[in-house]
Amino acid sequence: MTLKQKQNAERTWLRQELLVVTKHLASLLEASNLSGTDKRLRALVHHIIVRDSEDVAFYRNIHSRILSSYLGKNYSDVLNWLLENDCLDINHIYSSDTDAGFSKSYRIPDLTEDNRNLSLTAIAFDHPRIQRFNDDSNTTDAVSKFVLENLKQLTVRKSLVHIDNIERRALGLEYCKWVYHKRFNVGYGDSSKRLFHTVIRMVKEARVNLILDQSIDSICYFDITACYPNLLPYWATDTQEEIRLVEILKDDFYGVLAAYSKSNYSRDELKRIVSRFLCHPDHPSNNIMGQWLQTYYPNLFATICSKKSMALELQNLEADIIVERLGNWALLQRKWFVPMHDGFLCRVKDGAEMKHQTEYIFEKVIGHKPLLKQSILAI
Repeated sequence: MTLKQKQNAERTWLRQELLVVTKHLASLLEASNLSGTDKRLRALVHHIIVRDSEDVAFYRNIHSRILSSYLGKNYSDVLNWLLENDCLDINHIYSSDTDAGFSKSYRIPDLTEDNRNLSLTAIAFDHPRIQRFNDDSNTTDAVSKFVLENLKQLTVRKSLVHIDNIERRALGLEYCKWVYHKRFNVGYGDSSKRLFHTVIRMVKEARVNLILDQSIDSICYFDITACYPNLLPYWATDTQEEIRLVEILKDDFYGVLAAYSKSNYSRDELKRIVSRFLCHPDHPSNNIMGQWLQTYYPNLFATICSKKSMALELQNLEADIIVERLGNWALLQRKWFVPMHDGFLCRVKDGAEMKHQTEYIFEKVIGHKPLLKQSILAI
């Protein structure tokens, strides 16, 4: 037995698959006479839609090439079955990009972020052989090549840490298999300068399974607390507004917003509220974040509302700091470094230096130091 075969044999989870579906679809499949393969293909559609959706209530654009690669050439039969059984909604408007080909968008009927936890479950499938995955990285510059080089040094524990939530356990299992097989899919966004890869998409509970191959060094994760709000002083044109905002950002921004709203919103719910206001093209006036800004920071509020794509500007500013500036510094210093949108992975032994450099770059660009939260992954 080769070393690789031994490593594979030690990881029984490589042959297991959990696919996220609605409880409605799970019941239909259990009661049906479909073959195991046909059940898996129908479950896979729900899994693909849910997997990378920031808000499952919205349609998700999925290219026909992606569906074909997962479901085979006759994927329309699978989609039609899901439509007939009220398990799928299709937006038939094709992409305006003529080069995109046959592209539609999909969502799951009646599924929203509010009922997500109660509506979803997962179906288990076992495979006689280990699934193989190909890397689709598109590295176009020195930083993206450096990041891919670093990602390839990652592997996954023999036994995965248990995750209670069935949906997140399923997604964690999938991305652990991707990392183990070196499928990192490194590449920049189509519109933004953000650098995407598999570990960013991985649910955070599953990242504790990541370790450096052939190294005893531990990995830590730094992320900027309330990153988007911390970027806002960049657009503040009124000095007094900027000073007041920076003072709030030194403390608990979401706590201040919760007190203003007089609500019991969780931190995650407040994050979504802030993101919806900043990233929605119309910056909805009934949004708590918008109302708070309009009340206390009217000039900044007006500037944000004047932006055609505030989401893109926020993403590009974030990427300029974390990917371009910090990434190039790490490359020159040969520090193991993986950007994570509003944070990064590094070796624990480099943590203090990486944190200091991030604060220095952020303050140079934005005008103030952010709060950086550190957590150690695999110990």
